Formats: sequence, structure tokens, C-alpha cells
Amino acid sequence: MVNFTLNPDETTRPLGAGDPELDPLLRPDLYNGILFKRIIAYAIDAIIISLILGATFVGLGILGIVTFGATFGIMGFALFIIPFAYHTFLIGGPNSATIGMGFMNVEVKRWVGGHPDYFQAAAQTILFYGSIALTVWLILLVAFFSSSRRCLHDFFSGTVVVAKSDALGSKDKIEDKMMDQI
Repeated sequence: MVNFTLNPDETTRPLGAGDPELDPLLRPDLYNGILFKRIIAYAIDAIIISLILGATFVGLGILGIVTFGATFGIMGFALFIIPFAYHTFLIGGPNSATIGMGFMNVEVKRWVGGHPDYFQAAAQTILFYGSIALTVWLILLVAFFSSSRRCLHDFFSGTVVVAKSDALGSKDKIEDKMMDQI
């Protein structure tokens, strides 16, 4: 696994070792139904990105007519930069989730603990779009064989998608529920 950011807690566990708080064996509640939630979240994000791209293309088209085609060349760049910026700034931001992820109560965490920064979010976004472009979505099947339901781009960027902690309740409440079941 590649770590893109320095973690002050790296001294407490081996380099690259996962955060025990994110361990799927210790915290299965973080991963219940996560694949379905990720799919729905991405569908929501795809709709939002499509609306942003549509508005951008209409604006650039009108501006292109006024400027005799000077802005038509920007359309190809916008097709790349808008989805990249959308995912990078939202995942690297304070919520660590895109709008679709927020709607589905999931967030991106660093595998070693904490929230991803913009550099790690950019790496995850590039790896995601690059891997699906090369494999026609087949690379995402890796998640079915991972106990943490991580896709290949998650492994390489050092991230994991989990249910939001506040959506689950506090850790003490979860531990109390687990103790009640025993």
C-alpha cells in the first residue's frame, strides 16, 4: 500500500498498517452494505457532475458563438477537470465525502487513520478514473474479495470508504450494542 501523506501516529504501529478503528473484523458495522451505498453514491455524483458539465457546455457554447469559437477548445479540458475537481476537493475537504457519499452516510478515511488530504484525494481520483478507463469497470470487482470492501484504487491510494461514525452512533454505543448481543 502506498501512503501519500505523513501520519503523526505512524510511530505507534508499523508503517502502512491499518488503523485498528477501521479493521473490518473489529468494526464490521463500518462496512455493512458499503458496496451498495458506494454504487448509489456514485450514481448521485454522476448525475451532479453531468448537470455541472451540461451547464458548463451550454455556457461555453454560448460564449463560443460570441467569441467565434475561441472557447470550444476548452470543452475537452472541462470534461476532464470538472469530475477530477469535484471528487478531489470534496473528498479532500472537511467532510471527506462527495455529495453522493454524504447522502448515503459514507466517508473516505485514510487506511492508517484520519481524513485524506487533497493530495491523497487527487491520487484516489486519478487512480479511480484511470482504472475504470482501462478496465471498463471490471477492476471494481476487487471489492467483492476484500473484507474491507476496498477497490483497487482504494488500496493504491491508502484510503477506505466506511459508514460515517455519526450515522452509526458513538463508539461507546456500538460497543454496548455488541456486548448486549453476546
